Amino acid sequence: MIATTAGVMRTLTYRIVDQIGRVLRDHGLLTISLRPEELCEVAQFRAHLTDFGGDDFLAPLSMLVQCLEEEATLTVVGRLFIKEILIQKLINRLLLADSFRRHPEIMDVEIRAPIFITGLPRTGTTLLHRVMSQDTALRHLQMWEVWKPTPPPDPATYATDPRRRNRPYNNSDAPGIPGIICGLEDQLIGTEIIQKRQAAHMVGMSEPEECQLLFMNSFTSQEFVLFFADAIPSYAMCLLNQDLIRSYQYYRLQLQLLTWKFPGRRLILKSPMHLQSLNTLFQVFPDASVIWCHRDPRSVVPSWCKLNRIDGEIYNSVSSEGGYRLGPSVLKWLGAEADQAMETLRILPQEQIVHVSYRDCASDILNCVLTLRGRLGLSEHNAATEQMRAWTVRNPAHNHGVHEYKAATFGLNDEAINERFSSYRRAFASYL
Repeated sequence: MIATTAGVMRTLTYRIVDQIGRVLRDHGLLTISLRPEELCEVAQFRAHLTDFGGDDFLAPLSMLVQCLEEEATLTVVGRLFIKEILIQKLINRLLLADSFRRHPEIMDVEIRAPIFITGLPRTGTTLLHRVMSQDTALRHLQMWEVWKPTPPPDPATYATDPRRRNRPYNNSDAPGIPGIICGLEDQLIGTEIIQKRQAAHMVGMSEPEECQLLFMNSFTSQEFVLFFADAIPSYAMCLLNQDLIRSYQYYRLQLQLLTWKFPGRRLILKSPMHLQSLNTLFQVFPDASVIWCHRDPRSVVPSWCKLNRIDGEIYNSVSSEGGYRLGPSVLKWLGAEADQAMETLRILPQEQIVHVSYRDCASDILNCVLTLRGRLGLSEHNAATEQMRAWTVRNPAHNHGVHEYKAATFGLNDEAINERFSSYRRAFASYL
């Protein structure tokens, strides 16, 4: 049963669990601490390890927690979910450091000419990434790998790795009651919300997924922004203005671990997050190729707002007016990201950047990919072409539902969006 309170859909299970949690909290019987030092201690206890591989993650973790405490309106269920997610990311760091200690040769793995797909969110990056990933000569990363990258994936057990059996974003391996509640995530969220999420962005443990999830292990990821919609605007803007060189260096280490046992295969990676740090990306990966996807901001902004709103309602006590706050917040953030990327573009190696139109991807993705392959120096391969063609047949548009959105729902209109993105529209008019 789904009930709507203040415009937010909640299952009966969610409301019961959250109400019990509030009663226990109000009587001093339940404390869900997000203090970084306590999270670190819990992670060390569960992993039976102590070395996080440095302490540069503490500042962004503290910033994130501060924003969650001061700006977000977490439900009890939401607070428990995010606590377990933060602990899981800390455990990832402990396990990664242990892998690097046991196998220092991982740090000598070559990352050769990786391909990065980026652009503002909702510009077709996922479609392009998943089609290109069908080429077995390329190495893509699946959801189970970017969520829990250790132990290092092995070709001998890749198809049967037990991490594939987990649910996306689920931390049901936590001990005790937290693990039980996390295991009930589907029942808590409800079928309707899950269907809306899948229609907007289909996630499967064995599907190619965004590499920005690896940045969660540094606590500098746009994924946290998606989880909380407009609830942590200070974190979103701080992330945009932060020097992420240390995060990209740690990201490179994780890629070395994930490709350690897959030598000779060129990486195909994807995340809208890379758009805000293109200069840093080229510093860490100087031989990279970047595919920059473009779409009319009048579609980008409300589509991203809708996806944010879906996820934000899971974790936050969102009011019925929340959408009107979300729209201006997203417009400010995405507008600043586009401006920053255009400013950086002038100093980047133009010959290593390819621009792509969402319109071309949506109308004929296979032809778009085949054209791109030539630009990226990928040889023609009939088997790869057939694999990509077969994927498009199995995954037609709207296969998981229709993602519907309107700017007015979020307090915006086409004029306001056009005005904020006027420079971007002029610079990339031919791709919009």
